[in-house]
Amino acid sequence: MKQKERPSAGSLLMLELIFAIVFFALAIAVTVSVFGKAFVLSNRAVAVNRAVAETNDISEMIRSCDSEDEIEALVSKKGMTKQSDGKYEMSYDDGKFLLSMNTKTEGRLYTASMVCTDTGTGEEVYDILIEHALKGGEDE
Repeated sequence: MKQKERPSAGSLLMLELIFAIVFFALAIAVTVSVFGKAFVLSNRAVAVNRAVAETNDISEMIRSCDSEDEIEALVSKKGMTKQSDGKYEMSYDDGKFLLSMNTKTEGRLYTASMVCTDTGTGEEVYDILIEHALKGGEDE
């Protein structure tokens, strides 16, 4: 009668170690992936928070003004540069983000559309539309 060869204890131990290494490698890959995604989400949240703060700051300035000249002076003082008629831009976080504002006036209604864009990806981070009634004119 022939005896069947039984795997030696050494080869079973080697197989068990290989499975353990594969399991831990997969666990590490999943963990690194989760932390990587968390880092990206955290950076995105910081960008959105900064964009909201910048646009709300400027929108409050606009809402407190009585004339276009006063708005232009305050917006320029904030750091926005006039690019063309009714268009202003400002970059922040070392040029990583661009805040652009397009304005128009129809009668006494001053409208400003502000958009914050990630310059690296071109992705729009935040936008807001502001409508403000200027003082003066025939209605008062």
